[in-house]
Amino acid sequence: MGSAIKKSAHVVVGRRKCARKPWLSDEAFDIVQKKLTARKQGDHQERNRLKRLFDKTAKNDREQFYNRIANESEAEMVRNDLRAAYRAIRDSENNTLAQHSG
Repeated sequence: MGSAIKKSAHVVVGRRKCARKPWLSDEAFDIVQKKLTARKQGDHQERNRLKRLFDKTAKNDREQFYNRIANESEAEMVRNDLRAAYRAIRDSENNTLAQHSG
């Protein structure tokens, strides 16, 4: 009964993204799941390959995320709305502090 509820919840609701790292794409989460499977099977070479692939994907996702925020802030500044720029600075400082603390 419990597994049926979990299975239907997964189908209906889906997978929840990590709130701490909002820049990670669905592709990165899929790589994490494959890496977990490889670790459980004891396939160290595949796990290491997937780890390198995840690191590369996460770095690219993070760069795209911050570039998008910078572009949106710049567009708002052109319209003389500084609120978005200050919000982007505040959010990027919070993310940086969270990365260094743990």
